[in-house]
Amino acid sequence: MMRTHRLATALAAATLAFGATGCVGPLRESGGGVHTIRVLSEPPGATVLADGRELGTTPLVIRPGEVFPARFVGREYRYAGTLALRRPGCRPWSVQVDDAVLARDVVARLECGPGAAVPASVREKPTVSAGDPVAERLRRARRLHEEGLITDEEYRALRRRILESL
Repeated sequence: MMRTHRLATALAAATLAFGATGCVGPLRESGGGVHTIRVLSEPPGATVLADGRELGTTPLVIRPGEVFPARFVGREYRYAGTLALRRPGCRPWSVQVDDAVLARDVVARLECGPGAAVPASVREKPTVSAGDPVAERLRRARRLHEEGLITDEEYRALRRRILESL
């Protein structure tokens, strides 16, 4: 009886410890979708590297769980790694990431010399604009719904997938 009680107490303590250290899996949005963040830089157009692996250029949307898989760091199960930005004419920028850093957008203000002007081709564009294919896809989904070709549920799911692709 005493042995069973000690085992139950130890199991409960371990469960609480794992929960308190964040051992609950990858970050998720409140609606149950996979968490994404934007990596932004001022000026834009910086190359983004995750643990030395090139991901693209800013502005960039990433899924932290795919870029920095959660792993044990000491006794904690969490995201860990290095996020770095490089841009010609600017001082390199980096941050050690963890769950707190990856819980929101990452914005880096790069220290650049006078020769690091921002070309018009890399200036940040609005996410959804009149000529944007995403805006057109959203309008097309709405038309399908209005014409009764897809149900309310299908329309919401389609709209969610389009917006998650940003």
